[in-house]
Amino acid sequence: MLITVTAPKKGLGQTITAINLAAIANSIVSGKVIIIDTNKYCKDIEYFLSDTSVTKGLDDFISLNNANLLNKESFSACVKNVHKSIDIMASNDCLEVDERVVNKLIKYTESLYDLAIIDSISGGNSTTRLLFEKSDVVVVVLNQFKYVSGLAANSELYSQYKDKLVFILNRYMDSYEGKKVRYSIDDVESDLKSAGFDNKVFPLNYDADIINECNDHAVLNSVLNYGGNSGKYNWQLLQIAQHIIGNYSDIKIDEAEITEKFRKRRKLFGLF
Repeated sequence: MLITVTAPKKGLGQTITAINLAAIANSIVSGKVIIIDTNKYCKDIEYFLSDTSVTKGLDDFISLNNANLLNKESFSACVKNVHKSIDIMASNDCLEVDERVVNKLIKYTESLYDLAIIDSISGGNSTTRLLFEKSDVVVVVLNQFKYVSGLAANSELYSQYKDKLVFILNRYMDSYEGKKVRYSIDDVESDLKSAGFDNKVFPLNYDADIINECNDHAVLNSVLNYGGNSGKYNWQLLQIAQHIIGNYSDIKIDEAEITEKFRKRRKLFGLF
């Protein structure tokens, strides 16, 4: 399964969302997962998930492909393992990603992984457009600003692929300091619907631990272990992952069994 994570503009938390979605999906599918960074302007995947700069990435993949040396064995030179069954591929620095590269990348990820999550360049450059076309589902990360919802609602690219979009309202808050937040998830859904988007909008509540505890793999470990104070965030993330896998892939999952397993682990960690 191929999932592209994007946003109408940078700074909305799409990389953290991509990482956490990969972690929770990994616990659901019980298979191999790869997170691929195609955003050469930020390179945040390796920043969050590696103690050192990652030299294994898209540039290696493209070079091996151009030299006709790419195969399932040499593919391992293009990825770094950051968890038992989660690999990452760093963004390109030098070589450009074109349709030929995207097609070959999908071919190898489909044969080697159960799930591939791609952190794309925000907006709509040529690579992002290609990824939208090839993906099973596109996750669009928003926030609680009407301006951002407007960018999504008016996006020609999003409109073109609306049948495969899932919206996430990141760092969501119902209220702040006792006052109800004015632009709610209902308002976001209403504005998107007025623009012709009937797609599901999921909240991911604001969680200080998710945002601040980013060093030393803490972002990844928080979701994999359902730990910290991130119970509600992880619960919402689980609902998103189950919706995506259950509705956009051929992977068979037992949602009731997964939910019960998750509930027991939350109880074990004292989150009830």
